Amino acid sequence: MRGCRAVLALAVAGMLWSGLAEAGTVYVANEISNTVSVIDTATNRVTATIPTGDDNPHRPLYNGIIDAHGANLSPDGRLLAVTGRGSSNVLFIDTATNRVVADVLVGREPHVPTFTPDGREAWVTIRGRDHVAVVDTKTFHVTRHIKTMNGPSMLWFSPDGRRGYIASQKEAVLWMVDIPTLRLITVAVAGHFSPFVKLSPDAKEVWLTHKTVDQVSVVDAESLNVLKVVDVGARPNHVEFVRVGGRDLVYITIGKTNLPAAQRGGENLWVVDRGSREVVKRISTGGLEAHGIWATPDGRILYVGHEVSNDVAVVDTTIDRVVATIPVGKRPIDVVLKP
Repeated sequence: MRGCRAVLALAVAGMLWSGLAEAGTVYVANEISNTVSVIDTATNRVTATIPTGDDNPHRPLYNGIIDAHGANLSPDGRLLAVTGRGSSNVLFIDTATNRVVADVLVGREPHVPTFTPDGREAWVTIRGRDHVAVVDTKTFHVTRHIKTMNGPSMLWFSPDGRRGYIASQKEAVLWMVDIPTLRLITVAVAGHFSPFVKLSPDAKEVWLTHKTVDQVSVVDAESLNVLKVVDVGARPNHVEFVRVGGRDLVYITIGKTNLPAAQRGGENLWVVDRGSREVVKRISTGGLEAHGIWATPDGRILYVGHEVSNDVAVVDTTIDRVVATIPVGKRPIDVVLKP
């Protein structure tokens, strides 16, 4: 009887997912394979694998990317930028053809590329140094370097492009940059290892993860006051904002669970209510070391990458259950979605 109920539950979940499916494309940066997996969101299948190198980079004539890591799409969805963490470069990929159109050397250990809202530039955080490299997306040349704190990890722009919020993986600070003047304001935060920062959809809050202290900070985007420090699971990675059933929720991927490293099933996706800023749910995505996460535009489907089990979980947020698991390349890190 239990087996029948389990099968029925999975069948119902599958029907629910098929009714929610939207046309779109998910791109997954695979760090060991040095590839990008391309997933069709209508079928949840890998339709292409974009080579950016291969999984044997340590040879004299190797000419690809090393450690494909951070990824982001241009506002119009025409360009995908992927950093080579170990090769100090950024690849720009034409999403219409899935072909690399530019290979730009930017500096030691680039972490995440972020396009300006007008799409004219890609700002790349150089985690191995103390600056951001700015790439012109017409010429694909580095036009300037903007000095930052030590080890900038990621930045996020305000919708009008006038502000940028920069986190660090070496200092316990958040920087707000006034883009026209490059004037900086520094805010002290909970942890010095903050790999991820993102602005809420209403542009009122900045959320950043602190991987070594197992916390997430919520900062007022205007006043830069720290509103709350939320305790979460071990080694939080990325966050995503979703509105479900009239509630504004934040889903946070957790790198480590209380289960043995080789065992699936730990609660590696934590949910925080934006109103109360309290953890309201913990979910198992069935994979190992949840990392990248991205939602469909309506917030009903999440794509969660697992860097150890080499797959992407598809989570239906209306029932908070995994409705599909998609094998991808080795060590998927970043996940981005093109509607």
